[in-house]
Formats: sequence, structure tokens, C-alpha cells
Amino acid sequence: MNCCSNCFNDKVLESYIEKLATKTGRCDFCYTEGVRLVEPAKLADRFMIFLDAYKESPNNGSPISKLLKQDWGLFSAVGEKELTLLLPQLFDDPYIISKKFEPLMAKTSEYTSHWDDFCEELKYRNRFFPSKLPDLEDLKGLMSFYLENDSAKLPQYLYRARIEEPSTILDIRDMGKPPASKTTNGRANPIGIPYLYLASDIETAISEVRPTIGQMVAVASFAKAKNQNKTNARIIDLCNPRQRASPFEQEQADRIVALRYELDFLRHLSDELSMPVVPDTANLSYLPSQYICEFIKHMGYIGLEYRSAAGDGINYALFDDDLFEPVEITRYRVSGVDINYEKCP
Repeated sequence: MNCCSNCFNDKVLESYIEKLATKTGRCDFCYTEGVRLVEPAKLADRFMIFLDAYKESPNNGSPISKLLKQDWGLFSAVGEKELTLLLPQLFDDPYIISKKFEPLMAKTSEYTSHWDDFCEELKYRNRFFPSKLPDLEDLKGLMSFYLENDSAKLPQYLYRARIEEPSTILDIRDMGKPPASKTTNGRANPIGIPYLYLASDIETAISEVRPTIGQMVAVASFAKAKNQNKTNARIIDLCNPRQRASPFEQEQADRIVALRYELDFLRHLSDELSMPVVPDTANLSYLPSQYICEFIKHMGYIGLEYRSAAGDGINYALFDDDLFEPVEITRYRVSGVDINYEKCP
């Protein structure tokens, strides 16, 4: 039986499989057609290292398949039945399916709990001089190493929406960031400090202003500024930290252990920016994400990108508006709003 790179959804492993593959065809595990194929046993040297990053725990552990899925995003295209055939070959162990494991601990395992303690203090006890500050040098190192992007890779066009009040028609000159005197608390910006919020697509831009049925929404298209003078400008990408690094780049198990907690912490920061917030509690709920953004600005980045809490696209918070300029404005009438709900206990 043969597997393919689609079974793992990992760029590093994809390159490795490409080098090892000797034929093309249909994968026996995820059933993708026309892909490069390799025998799972030939990948065993890449997977055996995980057994030194997790420890067997018969009473409190989880199957290795569950851990590798939630920690590294592996096997998302492979069904449970197929995994029972694939895993014994990857680990050269016919009993691996019945064993249970748990992650080893590392220095970085406390990052997330320390951050949560800091957020609670920031919101409810000490606003300006908190005692539980995160290690800013560690935070700076993690962000610059895993999350830094060249702003040249940003899309050519981004979008910004504003609701038009009755009897008001917005001009394209009204579509930039607001003046400081009218800037309220935002997910990324503190009150009085305006940022330029843009979205990857029109639907996400409209969703972010949360219109009601019948309202008019003006959407401006922003293009990369032709005369912007920021060379080598960098941006922080908090959309999906787990996709920014691969365990298969590591040669030592202790680095896999540390990487797991580092990426989990960065995912936690990402969730701060993408978490739905109830308007009544927004002023407090936004404090942790505002702290993240102010720290990113302090490090010299021009902005950040993060998953939208209201739509399926990506949001961009830019600390100034030199990088993009409005080029066109289009008006839309909201004809419907999707409502999703669930029963609470």
C-alpha cells in the first residue's frame, strides 16, 4: 500500500515524499488521484522521533493519531479505518493503534497559562503596571521566527466597509482610518489610536461591520500604494500559527516538544484576535488583543493579519495607511443576514 503528501498536509513532508516517490497514482489511504506515492515504511524514520516527544500513558493518554491531528494537523484527509492501516507502518509497530500517549512537558509549556494570568490581571486588576507581564523577549523571538512575513506578499487589493446612515452618502475620502478624536476601542487598536482595518474580500469586509437587513454599506477597494516608501516592511501573520512550522524540520525530540507548546501559545494569541466578542463587554475583552497589537507595532512591524471573527476571510490591521490607498467605492444593500445558534444548558 502507498501513501501521499495529501495524507499529512505538511509542506516539509511533502518535499520529502516527492524525493522518495517512484510512481504516480491513486493513494491507498486518502484516495487522492494522480499523486506521487511512497510506501509508508519509508517514512518511519521521520515518525519514530515522535515516540521520544510523547510518553506512553495507558490511563490518562490519548491515541497517537488524535495527538498528531490536534498538535500538528496531520491525517486530516485520512479516515479512521485507513489510519489503522497507515499508522503501524509509519511507526513500525503493529500495536501502535492500541497504545495511549501524552505530550512531554517543556519550558514553553507554561507560556499559555502565564498569558491567561496576565490577561486576567490586565482586565480586572492592574491596567498599566501589571505584575504578570509575559516574557517580552521570548514573545518577540517567537513572533519574528515563526510569524514574520514580507509585506510584498500581501494581496494587491483589500477591502474596507462602512455602514451608510440614512441621507448620508460616503465619499471615497471617508473610507480611510478615522481621526484620532473619533477612534473608539477596536479589536486591534486602543481608544484614540486609529489603525486602518482592511479585509481580504468584500463579504468579510461587510460582515465585519455587522449590518442589519436593509442597511446600505459602502465598500472601498484599496490597492497597494504606488508611491509608498516603506522598503523591507514586515507584517505579522497570526492567521494560522500551526502552519508556520513543521515538526519534520526538527532533528531532536526535545525541539518537537518545545515547538508544540510554542505553536500552541501563538495559536492562543491568534484566538485572542479572532474570538467573537459581545459588544457589551468589548472594552474589556479587547484589552489582550490590543496589547498584542501594540507590542507588534513596538517591534517595528507595519501591521498584522488575522482570521476574521465575523466572516470566513482574513483581516488586516495596518498601523498607518501608507501601504494601501482607496481606489474605488461600491454600495451594497444588505438583503439577508445568516444567524447560527445553539441551545445552551
